[in-house]
Amino acid sequence: MPINTKLVDSQQHNFDAIEDLDKLKGNPECNDQLQPGFEADMTWVYLVPQAATVIGWGFQDTTDFSGTLGFTTVRFDA
Repeated sequence: MPINTKLVDSQQHNFDAIEDLDKLKGNPECNDQLQPGFEADMTWVYLVPQAATVIGWGFQDTTDFSGTLGFTTVRFDA
């Protein structure tokens, strides 16, 4: 997948998305090549302990082979 994501809780724990997101109804197929100017909806699912307080979501472009792009984080109140 060209995007790496993490869900972050208030204790700074990072949670990975579940495997096989492409099998969720409505998600694009694995390695579906999206061309410039087009878009596709994507649903991300994470297993998080019930006691966790989720405070943000981070994503990273894994096609940048220079290694200079870190995670971009979106902070929110849940």
